[in-house]
Amino acid sequence: MGAEKYFRFNGALWKTGFFVNGGPQGKGIAFGGESPAYYLSSALDSGSYETVWHKFLLDFSHSDNSIITLRYFASDSLSFAPDGEDILVDTLISSEAYDIHEKLSVLSPLWTEKVSDPRNVLLSKARGRYLWFMLEAVMYGDDRPVINGLKIEFPHYNISNLLPAVYRKNQEPHSFLHRYLSVYQSFIEDMQEDIENISRRFDAGCTDDLHGLSGWVGIENPEIWPEEKLKYLINNIFNIYRKKGTAEGLREILTLYIGREPAILENYILLSCYENKEYGACYKKLYGVSPYSFFIFIDEGDIPDIAAYDNIKKLADSFSPAYTEPKVIILNRVTGIGRHMYLGVNSRLAAPGDVILDGLSVMDDNIKI
Repeated sequence: MGAEKYFRFNGALWKTGFFVNGGPQGKGIAFGGESPAYYLSSALDSGSYETVWHKFLLDFSHSDNSIITLRYFASDSLSFAPDGEDILVDTLISSEAYDIHEKLSVLSPLWTEKVSDPRNVLLSKARGRYLWFMLEAVMYGDDRPVINGLKIEFPHYNISNLLPAVYRKNQEPHSFLHRYLSVYQSFIEDMQEDIENISRRFDAGCTDDLHGLSGWVGIENPEIWPEEKLKYLINNIFNIYRKKGTAEGLREILTLYIGREPAILENYILLSCYENKEYGACYKKLYGVSPYSFFIFIDEGDIPDIAAYDNIKKLADSFSPAYTEPKVIILNRVTGIGRHMYLGVNSRLAAPGDVILDGLSVMDDNIKI
């Protein structure tokens, strides 16, 4: 069911038209500058005369502070004669000799009435080999509408063709039965297209609902991830989840979030080194005595704000083994006795100066250690 052919606009096809206060952006276009803004297409050739065009499907985003409207017309000729002299429509549209108001004035007898919010428009009034359309954006405030995609389907097809012959006597697109059934046909076609493209909803590179897809594969807190990293996580989540609850899995998920591998120390390893030995107060202060705790060491440069710190804690809680106590330790870049200081990691002195031990012994800054 539905039209057999279509034009799908991308960056190249948009550039064949004429812009006023707008221009290409990615695979679509963006309106900006002064209001109103316009886009006038060049001729779209169906390849057959007397073509009845089917549907105009526009994907765009804007706020309530702007209005987008559509006008269109079709013809079997590339030219028309407003004053008895043939004018090529595409030549007029692309000409710099006329401003936009003059072009619209010359073309005004050809356009259909304006259609507001043209997301899904049946082109029942467009009959002819060639189709032209115009988008107009009226903007208020700082709103800048963006056209993300456009699909124009042809030739026209109506489900009245499936009815008994008595209902197919009047095949004109303007007949009441034809227009009445077109409403339901549009719903059915949209549903069929969703079904045919259902696989796109499960493709992180195509879907518009990454957070919804994240929920399907069991990703917690998808809002903490940048878009590209979230796509990678979705595509690799099954391999990562196989390691969930292990040091390797925790290290892998934190490396993805932070951008480099963090150090992880499991406290039972440290405690086993002091078995039958005195475990000093300094160690107890830094590491505690629980064999079920472990420490994740993050350089302070990898945590730009408190939100990033909270996100790392969420990931640590989610990927830690059951009944363990993850503790995130921020390693300051300035050395301090009695704090977490590790040789070659954060064992740098803030500035040259005297080193005083116990308030009695002094080493001056000429001594190298």
